Amino acid sequence: MTKFFIPFIIIFFVFTACTTKVITESEKRVDEKKVTEDFIDVKSVNDFFRRSERDVARAREIVISRDLVKNLTHLQNMNAGGDRYYLLERENITKMIKAVTENVYFDFILINKSGTVIYTMRNEEIFGRNVKSYLKNTALGRCYDNRSNDIHVEDVTDFESMGRGNFIFFSTKVSGQNTFPGIFILQTGTDKIEDLLDKKTSIIGRDGKYRISHNHAIIYRDYPYAEKLLAVLQHDVKGVFNLNIPERGTITFSPVSFKNIFWILLSEPN
Repeated sequence: MTKFFIPFIIIFFVFTACTTKVITESEKRVDEKKVTEDFIDVKSVNDFFRRSERDVARAREIVISRDLVKNLTHLQNMNAGGDRYYLLERENITKMIKAVTENVYFDFILINKSGTVIYTMRNEEIFGRNVKSYLKNTALGRCYDNRSNDIHVEDVTDFESMGRGNFIFFSTKVSGQNTFPGIFILQTGTDKIEDLLDKKTSIIGRDGKYRISHNHAIIYRDYPYAEKLLAVLQHDVKGVFNLNIPERGTITFSPVSFKNIFWILLSEPN
């Protein structure tokens, strides 16, 4: 028994030594300096999208340079020790991604080519699940379906496996010459955008339904004057507009678009 046990231990440690490189303090300082130099003062919804675009690109670089899809897929396929070692790797990977992104994200998620979730910062329920089957009808499944896009934004949705709350997902394909392809996702709560809006301002989508509002009870409900606002925007897609509704008063609104997202910010009278 001892003769076989020792070689196995040696093989295991050789394998783990070849997986994700532990981040050093000097590397962390360099990454943190990059974030500081590229600081975005988020004061608007457009700023929010710009920061998220920057952060998902920075995280993508980490995933590719450290060959994380390949290494984590190998770990998950191990019959012995894989899960235990993954817990150590997860902490290290989380530190690396946090070092190049702002501390505003609810979760980081990595999916391999076959659709399996091989890394999540905090959601044990989805780890090891497949987005082509178990998670097909979720935001993660839709991110995977749109993996051909450079950056895909999954519009406001509740994510049942995380309990109560509404989220936005930014996904990007991660592949390079010598890496396994996959999908990296930033998950953020809508509260990060809600904090940018005053009490009278809400956001609706192209379908006329509320996306973000301080009144959480109306999220996903129809906005009664959506067709009137969209009619104006058929002719002008930039600027700030006013529309007088006799029974409501003057509504001020403006369009916001980013990648596949089209929203309308609207402010109503008290």
